[in-house]
Amino acid sequence: LVYSTYLGGSAIDRGFGISLDDEYCAYVTGETRSINFPTTPGAFQTTRGYMFVTKIAADGGSLIYSSFLGNSNTDISYDIAVDTQGSAYVTGRTTSTVLPSTPGAFQTTLPNTTGSGFVTKVSPDGSSLIYSTYLGGSFSENGLGIALDTQGHAYVTGTTESANFPVTPGAFQTTFNGQEAFITKLAIDGSSLVYSTFLGGSDIDYGYSIALDTLGH
Repeated sequence: LVYSTYLGGSAIDRGFGISLDDEYCAYVTGETRSINFPTTPGAFQTTRGYMFVTKIAADGGSLIYSSFLGNSNTDISYDIAVDTQGSAYVTGRTTSTVLPSTPGAFQTTLPNTTGSGFVTKVSPDGSSLIYSTYLGGSFSENGLGIALDTQGHAYVTGTTESANFPVTPGAFQTTFNGQEAFITKLAIDGSSLVYSTFLGGSDIDYGYSIALDTLGH
C-alpha cells in the first residue's frame, strides 16, 4: 500500500466517487452522518451537511481541503470528476432547498420535494462554488455518473421519474416512457443545457456511469 486512510467522523460515512488530478491528489465524495466529519478552514461549507467533497494530498498524509455540501439528511453525492485546473464536479441527489445553487445556474430552485439531481463545480482551492445547479423535474432524480471534456463541459447520467425532466429539442429521446435513464451535457458555466435526452424503454432504466472519447461522444 502506498497509503491507506480512514475518512470520517463518529457516525456513518460512505465514499461513493473518486477522481484524481495530474498531481495524483485524490478527490472523494459521498454522504456523511457525522457532525464531526473532518473539514478544513476556509472550505466553502464548514457547517453541518450530509454530503462531502474532500481533496487528499498525493501522499495521503493530509487534507488539502474538505467541505460539507447540502443540508438535508437525504442528500447523497454519487460521483466526482476533476478538470485540468483542479476544479471538482460533483453529482448526486438532493432535497436541500439551499444546496446551495448559484446565481445564473441552469436551475436555481429545488424542482421537487422527493429528490432532485444536481451538478456542483467546486473551485480548485475548495473555498467556493464556481456553479451549482439542480437538475430535475417534478418527481424524483438521481445523478449517478459524471464526466468532463477538455473544454469543461460536464456530462451527467442517472435516472429520473419525472415526465418533465429537462430535455432539449432534437435530442435522441424526448419522450418519457416511465422511469428513464438520462444523459445531459451542461454548458461550461452551468447556465444552460447543451443537450439532454431520456434513454430507456417501457420499464425501469438507470444510467450508472459515463465516459467520453476524444471527439466528445
